[in-house]
Formats: sequence, structure tokens, C-alpha cells
Amino acid sequence: MQKKRPRRTGKQTATAKGPEHTPGTPSAPPVGKGRPKHVRNRLVLAVAVVAAAVAGAGAPSVLDASGRVGDSQDLVTLAGQTQDALALAHALADERDEVTAYAAAGRPRSKAPSAQ
Repeated sequence: MQKKRPRRTGKQTATAKGPEHTPGTPSAPPVGKGRPKHVRNRLVLAVAVVAAAVAGAGAPSVLDASGRVGDSQDLVTLAGQTQDALALAHALADERDEVTAYAAAGRPRSKAPSAQ
């Protein structure tokens, strides 16, 4: 049973011995060809497909998040209106308490509520 594919004939391999190195001559750096073009193309295509799949899978969550931003802005607006309504309610309660105390005291001129 063969475990590896046979190598192509005539192809230079990394384990093949180059020319013998003699003392005194500079050694040439090993020359590599890198990956073949079709392998690079397949790798680039695979990365592009994965990136597109990730972007496609993330699109619904982006749309959902943009909808939540609108809802959050509405809640912020309502919170501001609630704060204004509470401030008005407290002011009216203070005024009511002041007028009630004035009426209970028999409406003396010295204790008249402040006119604002």
C-alpha cells in the first residue's frame, strides 16, 4: 500500500542534494519556487468564501442591532419626558401643600402663599 503520491519526475525537491560545496567558494542561498499559482488561487478563493460567509451570517445581527438603537433612542426620549413630568408633579405637590397649610390656618395675610 502506497502512503504518499509519487513525486513528479524532473521536479527539484528540497531534499535533493545540490552541487557539492567546495571550500573557498561562497554558498548560494537555496532557491525556492514557492507555492504554485493554482494553489495560491485556491487559497485566496477559500479565504474569500469564508469571509463572505461570515459577513452573510453577521448581517441579520447588524440589522437587529440597528433596530435596537432606534428603540433605545425612543426610551431615552421617554425617560426625559418622565423626568420633566416628575419635576412638574413635585412642584405642584409643594404648591398644594403650601396652599393647604394656608387654608388650614384660616387664611391669615402674614402666611399667604408666595405668588410665583
